[in-house]
Amino acid sequence: MISARQSITTDLAERGYCLLRGRDLRLGPEHPATLSALAEAWNDLPADPYLAEPHRYRFRRHARYRFEGGELTRQPDGPYYQSKKDNKLFGGTERIFAPVTPEVGANPFLRELLLFNIAQLPASATGWDVNIHVVRIVGSRDVVGEPVPEGVHRDGFAYVSMHLMKRENVVGGETEVRGEDGTHLLKGVLEHPLDSLYLDDRALLHYTSPISPADTEPAHRDMLLVSYDQN
Repeated sequence: MISARQSITTDLAERGYCLLRGRDLRLGPEHPATLSALAEAWNDLPADPYLAEPHRYRFRRHARYRFEGGELTRQPDGPYYQSKKDNKLFGGTERIFAPVTPEVGANPFLRELLLFNIAQLPASATGWDVNIHVVRIVGSRDVVGEPVPEGVHRDGFAYVSMHLMKRENVVGGETEVRGEDGTHLLKGVLEHPLDSLYLDDRALLHYTSPISPADTEPAHRDMLLVSYDQN
């Protein structure tokens, strides 16, 4: 069972975000093996088809889930939509990404993490529609990797969470949380596995700076990105 040493629910209610370091997640003895298996998913990602050459620095897969009546159920694969207001580069169109494989989608650690996250959200919702994105950003000497080419933004959902899986040979990748007026509320680096940021996406904006390699080898930053919409 996953638990945390701080109250994500309280932080979300009081300030709209929660930065949770991986060391503050309590994991059980069964989790290292399933987490390791999940991390392999980032080695099998196709290029984001909506980034044209030579900007192929983002690789990703997508899946949809529904949480209702205490059950988390994967939904049929389908498009991902954001409004033009929320995503000025790619909004206003239905984007179709390669699906998360059945094995990864059923990974016990992934499912338990999603259930843990949902438990931290307001209990008033009767159900949650959940989107997950398995994303790798690559930076090289020739191409700067941009985690969010659309700039400071919101995703257009009720809540979002961002979980670092791996950060290798990276310079940059600093994450910011801002208020509607542009006030900086948080600036820091998700540095170690399972360092996570939870956000009230309706109230706050976020951004992550570009990444480049620390030496001649490519850099990569692996993230599990999750959005939650209540209904």
